[in-house]
Amino acid sequence: MKTYVTIVLVSLTAALLYFTVAAADGGAPADTQKKPYRIEITTEKNAGPGGKLSIAFGIDSGYHLDKDSPMKVSLTAPAGVTFADNPLSWAQATGYDEFKGVTLKTTYTGNGGNAEAKIMFAVCTKESCHLKRETLTFAVK
Repeated sequence: MKTYVTIVLVSLTAALLYFTVAAADGGAPADTQKKPYRIEITTEKNAGPGGKLSIAFGIDSGYHLDKDSPMKVSLTAPAGVTFADNPLSWAQATGYDEFKGVTLKTTYTGNGGNAEAKIMFAVCTKESCHLKRETLTFAVK
């Protein structure tokens, strides 16, 4: 019984220490803290049906994108729209700058509606890389 009580007390102390350190390290829940990156999705309509899709990733100072880390954007198209490349990856990257960001580009056929992008990529510091996941909705013009 004595061993059990000691283990419970050690576990509770470790949990309390963990939450104390987490609160001192910013205090706000993770989802309300500023992200070290920005994602902007734009569509540009062609003269006929279809157009161009761009997904731009911007990176804050002190962070970088590592081309050896995974990058995947899975697109869910509205009815009547087809993306030329799906999913998107480093293969569709243009304007790569490790410390500023990158843009993924593709084209689409069809007209209008809302689409969804499920995005997975890594944001890195000097010490380590951290996998990020975002799901964004955007209008297809």
